[in-house]
Amino acid sequence: AALRLTAARPDLFDARHVGKFDPPDASCAPNATARAAETAGGFVNASDFGRWRAYLNLPGTMGGSYSRHLNWLWPAGGVVYLWASSAVEWYYPGLEDGSTHATLGGGLDRDVGLVEALRRDASREAALRDGAAAAFDAFGSGTALERYWRDVAAAVSAGFRTARVLGSPGLRALAFARVRCKDLRRVRWVDAEGPFYDDTPGAPPARTRFRSRLCFVLQEDGIPTLQK
Repeated sequence: AALRLTAARPDLFDARHVGKFDPPDASCAPNATARAAETAGGFVNASDFGRWRAYLNLPGTMGGSYSRHLNWLWPAGGVVYLWASSAVEWYYPGLEDGSTHATLGGGLDRDVGLVEALRRDASREAALRDGAAAAFDAFGSGTALERYWRDVAAAVSAGFRTARVLGSPGLRALAFARVRCKDLRRVRWVDAEGPFYDDTPGAPPARTRFRSRLCFVLQEDGIPTLQK
């Protein structure tokens, strides 16, 4: 359906398929195959997303996850369009159609009309760009994710009454005495010299380093005996 938008109005839409195109069913195969060349495209790295003024998130993945792909779009500086779908993320209740994003997938005429109207209204476009940035700040930024996990940890701690152990330096050191930090890989750094958030298919993996956040916490708390 998204490719149909590009075929009908390439001046408004630039959704394209990469690689082999498989028609959804045999009945439309001849026509779909004939028009496949019109909507063929190449892989676009996230570092090049700034070439577009708006971004469409489609259900599905080329590798990674829905969250990872969509999280790149919120702070990219453009209007974010979500495709009407039953696939949702944990933070979707905090989004508002027309405020944080706009929704496509309601049919060719409806989608064309929506995009044309937004392109004519600079203030609405600006508001949606600001709304997308606000969605990232609230749900996708490092600060937001840290706040979320702190809330989760606090709830788990309260439920299991872990403060009795973790609140005591001696008992905490005893509880974590067998933790091997080198085996915990939860924090990832991408080589600063490499492209930002780029995962071109077939490209060599980015050089990375790992270290557990738990080890940082323990080290900051002054328990060097746990650093193994």
